[in-house]
Amino acid sequence: MPNGTLHAYLKSKHNNLTVLDRSRLLEDVSAGLRYLHSVPVMHGDITGANILIDKRGHARLIDFGLSSII
Repeated sequence: MPNGTLHAYLKSKHNNLTVLDRSRLLEDVSAGLRYLHSVPVMHGDITGANILIDKRGHARLIDFGLSSII
């Protein structure tokens, strides 16, 4: 992903992100988790390193190595 991890993105863009931008990232992550839980899968390792930011600035969950089917 062109914008890297959430951690790197927030570090590089921290002065340019509005509260709305940050809220949208949080909404993307929560929508991803809501979907996973509906399947039903538990991610198991949500960290800034396991969230990538796409070219449009949307958050995407990655690294399902610790995921569990519940």
